[in-house]
Amino acid sequence: MNQFKTYFLDKTIAWLIGGDLFNGIKEIVAGLMDANMSGEEKRKKAYAAAKRLAGKTATFVVNLAIEAAVFILKQRAQKGK
Repeated sequence: MNQFKTYFLDKTIAWLIGGDLFNGIKEIVAGLMDANMSGEEKRKKAYAAAKRLAGKTATFVVNLAIEAAVFILKQRAQKGK
């Protein structure tokens, strides 16, 4: 996905759920990217931390934000290589 599409996805998700919340979720995901654990363990930890941060935000919104954060951070990491 090109740089513009990644940027657009980032801004769209931030607009949908709120920039502060999405930035917090991206920080959670970034902190787990290099953790020495399985993908399932990372997903569970990210979800638990994001849900605490998000409060009563719907589960599907939290999951959407986590998946978008993973995608965006991976795209940015590949661009930097």
